[in-house]
Amino acid sequence: EYMGKELIERIKKMDHASPNIMTNASEYARIKSNRRVVADTNVFAVNFRNLKLYQSLLFLGDAIPCLGCKSVLNSKSVLIPGAEYNKLAEEESKDGTEVKNVLGNVDERKLVWICEFCGNHTALSLMQEEVPKTSDVFYLLHSAAQVEAQGQAQGGESEGAIIFCIDFSGSMSTSHEVAGVENLKHGMTQEEMDMLKQFLDEEGYNAGAIRQMMGASRKTFISRKQCVLAAIESQLAELRKTNPKKKVGLVTFNKEVIVIGDAFGAEVVITGDKLNNFDSILGEAESAYTTLMNKPLEESSERLLAKFSAISEKGATALGPGLLAAVGLAAKGGAGSQVIICTDGLANIGLGSFDGLSEASTQEFYTKVANAAKESGVSVSVVTIKGEGARVDVLGKLVETTNGAVTRVDPTQLSKDFGTILKDEILATNVEIELHLHKGLKFRNEDPQYLSNGGSTFLRNVGNVTALTEFTFEYELKSPEELAKEKITLEKAKTIPFQALINFTSTKGDRVLRVITQQQRTTMDQAQSEQDVNVRILGTRCMAKAADFALAGDLLEAESHANQWNEYVNNVGSKQTSAKASEELSTHNFRAKKVMTSVQSMQKKAG
Repeated sequence: EYMGKELIERIKKMDHASPNIMTNASEYARIKSNRRVVADTNVFAVNFRNLKLYQSLLFLGDAIPCLGCKSVLNSKSVLIPGAEYNKLAEEESKDGTEVKNVLGNVDERKLVWICEFCGNHTALSLMQEEVPKTSDVFYLLHSAAQVEAQGQAQGGESEGAIIFCIDFSGSMSTSHEVAGVENLKHGMTQEEMDMLKQFLDEEGYNAGAIRQMMGASRKTFISRKQCVLAAIESQLAELRKTNPKKKVGLVTFNKEVIVIGDAFGAEVVITGDKLNNFDSILGEAESAYTTLMNKPLEESSERLLAKFSAISEKGATALGPGLLAAVGLAAKGGAGSQVIICTDGLANIGLGSFDGLSEASTQEFYTKVANAAKESGVSVSVVTIKGEGARVDVLGKLVETTNGAVTRVDPTQLSKDFGTILKDEILATNVEIELHLHKGLKFRNEDPQYLSNGGSTFLRNVGNVTALTEFTFEYELKSPEELAKEKITLEKAKTIPFQALINFTSTKGDRVLRVITQQQRTTMDQAQSEQDVNVRILGTRCMAKAADFALAGDLLEAESHANQWNEYVNNVGSKQTSAKASEELSTHNFRAKKVMTSVQSMQKKAG
């Protein structure tokens, strides 16, 4: 659902929280939370839908940073000619509202920028045409050629590849009953027929007789492998229509890993001791790209499906090595590549195994893979089978780091979920968000490690982003003591500036900076601030933060936060008269119910 991705992923993680989180939750349950829950309209969102438009909106000039807080000169900035600045008094007025000259005598040919965020004075040698005229501008920091020359390129082709990483362990032969007779193009292999015969009472059944017997009951039994194959076939057919030049590869794993690629070259088999060697697996997969990923989908799809169909389900589950090989192959396909891993069980052999290895070493492995994928601009999505034992909590961290998706599905619904994942394409990689508030404001409920300038600046590398990626933030006025200490006066301020700096690498390899600056009117009238409020953004923020508290183990805070914010969102939303607001409120209440159900489930587990 549009704009619901971040919250949806949190809910999934809550539903499959690890025992470690449950232990923390039990401890937190004994401690009364002393946090002050504040619910108000001081919330904003940052999304990335328009990053793909950067080439048509490039500003021909350089971004000019403030020497004080590192915000960027923008269309809202006030520039004072040097001659006028020199006439300003060197002592500020008693009430602190008038600008004073802090630079002394300035070259009259220069312009002085008094930063709207921190108040720093900077004398600039620039023409008025070098000042942005719109509130949303893009700057080209380095072209793809320059990035490559500097040795910072993420490598590979800009188009990006799709790598399906498929579990072919023994459990993938498990069958599922489907009402009605399904005419499956990819039916049972002879080996699967032989396996079925041993369970029949009578002898002499041939393949036709078996199918006739199954059809007589008006039901079909299809294996998980067949479900996956049907889903991939459906997606390849769609991709051939929309992007026939796309490169698509296949990696399979059971007791060994097979790098098949586009199915035209000699496949690479990783087995034995190599399954425990990180560098060896990654190196072999990366080297295989040049020989195994040469054909576009319009040429490779039939061979891929034939290769897939011929593989038998058997053996253990080398999920970790398979995942690592897929990431290595995808990385050579360039920034924006995707890995979609489909598994129905726990890793039990090789790197990342949950069988025989410590929890710490397993976590360390998946974190290392996640960072490798993130640095290469590769997203990893995980599709697991409902009711099975895949460790969604561990794999979920991998997905979160690379901005993929994690989904638990009925095997017969795989096609729909593959389609949803493939449509959520990466728009940019190595994305860094830098947010600036006026120095009289500070961020609320954010990790201190990302904050600076007294809490007025937020900086974080978020990795890959898609059109559905959105982050929400809360802010508040600094305390009277903080304002007094920093000599900040806001009583007469009619507007407050906000700025988002989004530094990213495009899928073409360009390094780009997007600068969005807005002015928000101030008011001390709560009713006025709640007029025409964006219910969706308020609702998304409050439920996402409640989920974050729960995942940190603070279930009491999660419940308190969700209840108070939910009451506020419904109070504000019910006053809106538009049909859109009404729909947004209904959506919020649906999501709030899911979050609270998950919190209550975690509380029961915590005892």
